[in-house]
Amino acid sequence: MFSGRTLCEKLLTMKTNKISIVFLSFSISLLGCKKTNNEESTTFHASFQAMIDSTSINITETNNYRQGYFFSYYEHINGSDSLGVYVGSSLYKWNFNPDTIIQTSVYINFSNHIPNDNVYDSTNTLHISELLFRQLFHLGDYTYTFLPWIKKGIVIIWYDNKGVQWQSGRNSSYSNFYPISQPDYSRNQFTIINSKPVSAPYSHFYEQDVVLTFNCWVYNKYGDSVQIKNAKYSGICLY
Repeated sequence: MFSGRTLCEKLLTMKTNKISIVFLSFSISLLGCKKTNNEESTTFHASFQAMIDSTSINITETNNYRQGYFFSYYEHINGSDSLGVYVGSSLYKWNFNPDTIIQTSVYINFSNHIPNDNVYDSTNTLHISELLFRQLFHLGDYTYTFLPWIKKGIVIIWYDNKGVQWQSGRNSSYSNFYPISQPDYSRNQFTIINSKPVSAPYSHFYEQDVVLTFNCWVYNKYGDSVQIKNAKYSGICLY
């Protein structure tokens, strides 16, 4: 399992001819960030507030919660010579209870489609330019996506206090084919209200500090839905 003292921990790496996924998680301590060219110094905790199914949720990066990161990609989306790149940030309950069930945790997924000539593959890990990474988190409104490998956009994943997984769209895992059908996204909203480059000490990854708001419906594998209202998430996206 994890060491609470480790700054950056690799949770999982999987490589097939179709998809590559890498998950990373930072320690529970504050992320003290140094200032470099075009980057700002910051010290913060990740946080998430929302009203979900008439229940007020307010969680922060503490001994029980950690901030997590992941990135993945699909090759040859839509039969084309492009890649589907997915970058995510999360705030998840670290002390699983009682059977390693993820509870009361949120995952924010950004997906984009880029031509192959904008990436390169080294030691089975996809690399993109810093400029391309930063452009994923521009200020403004974003659309949601049902199938991120078909259409770029946002996917929200929520685990309730019983460990039930709810999703606004299908994520980049083949095992999570729900919602059952494409939802009506006209009722949803997602806006990045603050976005700035940061750099944590000893990290060679690109990192972006984002603050975003959203409202959306999420669905379980049985077709039930709950509404996430007035959500605000603050954290790091990393690649």
